Amino acid sequence: MEQTRKKRGRPKSAVDIDQLEKLAGLACTIDEAAAFLGVSKRTLLRRLEDPRYKQAWDDGLLKGNVSLRRRQWAIAQSDSPSAVPMLLHLSRHRLGQTDKSLVEVTGKNSGPLQVYDLTTMTHEQLIANAAALGLPKKIFDE
Repeated sequence: MEQTRKKRGRPKSAVDIDQLEKLAGLACTIDEAAAFLGVSKRTLLRRLEDPRYKQAWDDGLLKGNVSLRRRQWAIAQSDSPSAVPMLLHLSRHRLGQTDKSLVEVTGKNSGPLQVYDLTTMTHEQLIANAAALGLPKKIFDE
């Protein structure tokens, strides 16, 4: 008589691969997806080591990005009050544009700025430095 071995341990938790992809498309975190699927985070992470589940998760993330981008474009091209902020957002993130301007401050003859600690100078030193900078003497009159 042939004996068959019984499997030991817990049965594998069922993770619906289609639902996993949809959850990734909604930009759910691993914790959120695990809670929704009724499994532990650890179980879901182990499942994602399987190339089929990993592919479903990655595909879901990409599809979610496309869906979001489609909505952003629709808003940016509309007459909605949200159109201008959306255009600015897209131009920053897609085109790398920025609304910051680069300003360079230099000292005399394009040299470094000179910094004076006025708290340690005597009245005479203040007047001398002011004169060297071309400032009127009267600003230090008492």
